[in-house]
Amino acid sequence: KKQSILTRFFSDRRVINFLGVAIILVATFIALASISHISNGIKDQSITINNSIIESSKLPQSTQNIGGAFGAYISQLALSQWLGIGSFILIIYIGLIGVSLVISKKINFWPLTFKCLISSIALSIILGLITYSSSSPVIWGGRHGYYVNDFFISTTGTLGAILFNILILALVVFIFLKDIYKMYLLYKKNISHLKKLDNKIINENNTNDGYEDRITQLSEDKISRKSVKS
Repeated sequence: KKQSILTRFFSDRRVINFLGVAIILVATFIALASISHISNGIKDQSITINNSIIESSKLPQSTQNIGGAFGAYISQLALSQWLGIGSFILIIYIGLIGVSLVISKKINFWPLTFKCLISSIALSIILGLITYSSSSPVIWGGRHGYYVNDFFISTTGTLGAILFNILILALVVFIFLKDIYKMYLLYKKNISHLKKLDNKIINENNTNDGYEDRITQLSEDKISRKSVKS
């Protein structure tokens, strides 16, 4: 009976829609807090590192993050401690899960999860190399991207790190190769459709011009006949 009640509860469209909306709102909160962290992370870091979320919220010098103390913590964790800008891919992934629940559209859960994980990790590593020597207070590739590149630079030199990043980029391209090809075909189809539409419009204009020329010619003939009779 418990199983049947739980099954019925989570199969209810209202419950699914509610969960979807909740997930979308969570993703939105994390996204806005992470964006705020890019400009306010350094100011908040001294507060978030030495205090808990509750303690930070009670301090006179409150966090500058738009999401408050919790937003400062979650964005610090996502952007600085984990994958850097690559974390936004996972945030979008969470939002897509919520949207699929709201609109009742099935998604390829495991392929989407795999692609988002690989993409976020790859972006973290590539940005980690690009900004490795940067003095920016924002760790664009997160600690993950920085330490992966630091390992390769210290063991194989800059050349080894660059080649490893090229390999990671190639992996992403191969994973999305089918999707890229589908986008190319769609683009080609749209261009072909636009060309046909342009040709149709040109032909219609030519037809209208020919019709107008014919009307003009008939009018001139009629006038000339009247002048001859007179």
